[in-house]
Amino acid sequence: MPEEKKVFVERLCDFYCTNVNPQFGIESMEYTKEGPEEFVYVSFRTGSYKRFCVTADSNQGIFKDFVKFLNDFDNYSWLY
Repeated sequence: MPEEKKVFVERLCDFYCTNVNPQFGIESMEYTKEGPEEFVYVSFRTGSYKRFCVTADSNQGIFKDFVKFLNDFDNYSWLY
């Protein structure tokens, strides 16, 4: 399952970074497992990063968390 999540995150990043408005400055996304927890780290062109938890998420859940992350982006003014 973690390998499937990793591939999904890589494909989501490829799609997002090449096809979607680059206003957020996302440079990369990486799935990682830290002990029992699973996270996606989103790296920005500014050198900053943000992570969100995907433990026990399906691919659909990861996508929903990513969209929620983008919708909350205004709260991350520290990235600019």
